[in-house]
Amino acid sequence: MTKQYLIEPKMKNLSEIRGIEEISLLFPDLQVFAGIEIEKIIINCQAQVVTLWLRTPEEIGDELKAEIEQGLSGLLKAKCKAKVAKKTVNSAVFDHRAFNLQALAGGIKEKFPGIYAWLTSSPLELEADHTLIININTPLALDYIRPREQQLLNYIQKRSGMSFKLRYEVSEEPLEIPPFQEFAFEEESYRQDFTPPQNRQKVSEVLLGSKIKEGAQWIKDLQEEDEKVVIEGEVLKTEIRSLKSGRNLLLFDLTDYTDSISVKAFATQKQDPSSLVQKGMWLRVKGNLQYDDYAKEIVFMARSIQVTSAPEIVDEVEEKRIELHLHTKMSAMDSLVDLEKAIKMAAEWGHKAIAITDHGVLQAFPEAARLGAKYGIKIIYGMEGYLVNDEEPIVFNPPSSAFFDGPLVVVDIETTGLNPRREELLEIGAVKIVNGEVSEVFEKLVRPTRSIPPKIRALTGITNEMVKEAPLPEDVLSEFKEFATGAVLAAHNAQFDLGFLQEKFEKHLDYDFTPPVVDTLALSRALWSHLKSHRLDAVAKELGIVQQQHHRAGDDAQTAWRILEKGLELCKERSLKNWSNLNLLAPEIHPENLHTYHIILLVKDLTGLRNLYKLVSASHLKYFHRHPRIPRSLLSEFREGLLLGSACEAG
Repeated sequence: MTKQYLIEPKMKNLSEIRGIEEISLLFPDLQVFAGIEIEKIIINCQAQVVTLWLRTPEEIGDELKAEIEQGLSGLLKAKCKAKVAKKTVNSAVFDHRAFNLQALAGGIKEKFPGIYAWLTSSPLELEADHTLIININTPLALDYIRPREQQLLNYIQKRSGMSFKLRYEVSEEPLEIPPFQEFAFEEESYRQDFTPPQNRQKVSEVLLGSKIKEGAQWIKDLQEEDEKVVIEGEVLKTEIRSLKSGRNLLLFDLTDYTDSISVKAFATQKQDPSSLVQKGMWLRVKGNLQYDDYAKEIVFMARSIQVTSAPEIVDEVEEKRIELHLHTKMSAMDSLVDLEKAIKMAAEWGHKAIAITDHGVLQAFPEAARLGAKYGIKIIYGMEGYLVNDEEPIVFNPPSSAFFDGPLVVVDIETTGLNPRREELLEIGAVKIVNGEVSEVFEKLVRPTRSIPPKIRALTGITNEMVKEAPLPEDVLSEFKEFATGAVLAAHNAQFDLGFLQEKFEKHLDYDFTPPVVDTLALSRALWSHLKSHRLDAVAKELGIVQQQHHRAGDDAQTAWRILEKGLELCKERSLKNWSNLNLLAPEIHPENLHTYHIILLVKDLTGLRNLYKLVSASHLKYFHRHPRIPRSLLSEFREGLLLGSACEAG
């Protein structure tokens, strides 16, 4: 008796089978392929044959059926046969042409506005087999719609009285970019009707107690034993509590920007400052320090409170400066600057212009334009961006020779810190490669002029005792120079190692150290772009390279060589045989894998303003990874009308 198994699959659609993509290529019309359903599957164990009973939306020829059987056999690793029958539609049961899709779409828009926002301008289509096609504008829509799919199906069934299967099709529609609207930008657009106040009249209204005649001291200088102290500062926040006696207790925080303190003030029968003290006021307060058992801290108990004027900071320099680096509250979580206060202050100081350079965003521009007109000061529109150098080569000063035509020296250094001008060498480790094999090893500790920082000792394991009798930098550098002469240099993150060595060669030997250099970090980013991290230890782990002692120069140099060796093997498979050929891989490095540098972009004219908007849009929509990144190649394309600066120390 033949042993057979009948399977009625849960996945009814053929297109849902994993790996079916190759078979889909056999169909000239993908709509036909998408409509093929699996009715049942019969497995004949004795004959080792799998038979799939398929229903198709239209007739398919014998030749295509044979190709489907061949494709399924390869996919399922067994002999497959296909029994094909055309679907029949009972028009008496359901006439899809009479179904009002427009009304259904309107209902979805009203009931599920969140889902509707992900749909295209033609959101719904209907097939005769009760399949409702939902056209979405991005694959990301599925992450939002899937958890709400059952609610959507229930609504459609309730509205139409019929059950449907849903199928999603991605149809990314081009965004209609609105025409560029010019706003107040040109120098002529701002008014000169703002007159900075020359001498503010000091306010001396007494809110509590009596008038304060004494001068104030800094909050930072207060001592717990002080009595009858006078302080003044700006109110940060206020709170009012009603006591059982019916009086109010006023609590507010006061700062003079050297320090801050909490202040308590009890209302009297004649004076109640509770409703008079507001955030932002500048007050002079007299009282004493007291430990508060409720707050569990030292507070200032106010006896007298008096309104006073904030101390004015003035710019008396004859030739006024222009601030070209200002972050506002619109910046990426790194500023508390109120834009109006900043622009008003610059105007009062007589500054002719001020630049707005928020991190990665331009949202402050409309408000800045309005305030520039209000206070009569020119706004320089700009941004502090995140630049990535996607044009950086993998090989610097590349020779035209083949990989192993000459010697190769793979080097790693350990230092007391990251800044080559301030920090010192601790160790140089290198291996020399001749004809693809390690021929010599160089490992030398270097004696620094100061103690090794604790973090560096913990990271490298190099102690002050180990380097106490080590050779001086000039001696070690002279030996390394002889070791590396005539060789191509390689390092992981070569910019750091090469930059440090160049600085020290110039300082100690007055020597210009400029060999050809291969960066294995850049090579790793090009060849193994799938890695989340391209640190030396991470790449080594991925490639199965065993490290003996990470963060020691000799072992790290050996590891870098093994990474380079495997990388060069892959390059040879791609017919890349010379050092200069490696730079052909540079465009394969993804911008999200590159190090970001801060850069200031300032607008010169309307062309620059348009280009800045293009850059910031692309940085958020195409190159965002932790930060909105601007590739150098993109910046070169939209460079016109912009002034560039190096920003802060991260530039």
